[in-house]
Amino acid sequence: MIYLIRGTFIRVIGEMRRYLLNLISSIIIFLIIFLLIALGFKTFGQGQSLSFKNTAVGYFVWMSVMINLTDLSWTIMNDMQRGIIEQVFISPFGPLVVYTAYELLMLVVELPIVYGMMVLIFSMANMSVHVHPSFFYFLVLVMLQSLGMGYVLAGVTLKYKKTQALLNLAQFALIGLLFVSTNKWLMTLVPIAPHFKAMSIASEGAAPSWGYFLTAAIGTALYMIIGALMFSLFSKSTLKRGELSMY
Repeated sequence: MIYLIRGTFIRVIGEMRRYLLNLISSIIIFLIIFLLIALGFKTFGQGQSLSFKNTAVGYFVWMSVMINLTDLSWTIMNDMQRGIIEQVFISPFGPLVVYTAYELLMLVVELPIVYGMMVLIFSMANMSVHVHPSFFYFLVLVMLQSLGMGYVLAGVTLKYKKTQALLNLAQFALIGLLFVSTNKWLMTLVPIAPHFKAMSIASEGAAPSWGYFLTAAIGTALYMIIGALMFSLFSKSTLKRGELSMY
């Protein structure tokens, strides 16, 4: 296992260095989109600072979730095109463990970048960066939960190969989850919504109630388990049918 972690970490760092321009361009695009939103509020939303603040938190949550939701699917498509996905499947660890190690190490590397973008986004919104410490607890959980949902999309990618349009659609479908009511217990099991509400409270410097901590943890674990099971089923079916190759 230590060799898997070491090799995967080398791959993660190597890919970031090799495609550094793409990484920088992606960060600039995220910031430009938010800057356009900020200019829109400044022009048409006078006296709505509270709404703008919620929009800033919502945009940051959407950005954090989107990164982890679709990354595994893009990784699998790239591995298919490179002709190395067969190596993942013949590994003694299996595709689920290999890709989970890859995504978790990506998460560790991405967290400082995400935090830096949060500082910039909050500065654009004239928001204090001194958030309640629980903000980062919910940030990690929401990124893990999005990874769990990303397992399902990755499984579909294994089966149907080219799913770029589906991935783009999923990114925008996430926006609707930010507006789901979290007043009822069952509604808090909707992904992303309780995390967003808790992060909004924490961004004000206050501590969310214990219910948010419990609900977010349960929801994250639930979607991670369901996503992992779905990915395993798709992996076994694809391998059995001999459909690993992109072509």
